[in-house]
Amino acid sequence: MNDKDKATAETARMTKYYRTEYASLIGRKIVDVRSMYPEEMELFMWHGQPGSVLMLDDGGQFIPMRDEEGNGPGHLVIH
Repeated sequence: MNDKDKATAETARMTKYYRTEYASLIGRKIVDVRSMYPEEMELFMWHGQPGSVLMLDDGGQFIPMRDEEGNGPGHLVIH
């Protein structure tokens, strides 16, 4: 398998993972965006600049994190 085929296989594998992991976001609508409250920052044990919270139409919240372990607030790139 050449490098391009390996990259394509990895892309397919990760796409399958993301579609499973984030299935609850499919079809949702972002209805508001706000900064995290100090209590939320404490809950995540984050310090410094507050993270962002995207409020969803079903009452859920989407909170970008630095990594899977939640080591700090994250950033979204809007393309």
